[in-house]
Amino acid sequence: MVNYSYCMAEEFSLAALDRVLENIAFDTEFSIPELCKMLALSRTSLHRKITQSAGQSISLYVREFRLRKAYELLQSGELSVSDVAYEVGFSDLAYFSKCFKKVYGVAPSRLLNNED
Repeated sequence: MVNYSYCMAEEFSLAALDRVLENIAFDTEFSIPELCKMLALSRTSLHRKITQSAGQSISLYVREFRLRKAYELLQSGELSVSDVAYEVGFSDLAYFSKCFKKVYGVAPSRLLNNED
């Protein structure tokens, strides 16, 4: 396991966290405790830092991070909705679609087909 604590050594930033997540968040086996170990932060400390910086919990931040990547992939039109869902770390297609629609206001299939 890679230790990314150097990213957080100076001062916590969402940009540094995003760089770490880019390497690990799309794995379906990814977990928040694993992220905490990599950053050498307790879950409480990480939660506090993210809440202060982004105004949301770590779980919600990671989910929205994955959904942002999914949005980019869907716009490219190169992958199917199910392939995109699995690519960004969702193992349940229905849950992916529900979360995507809640955040972006459109079903992923409509975005893929440019039916905005």
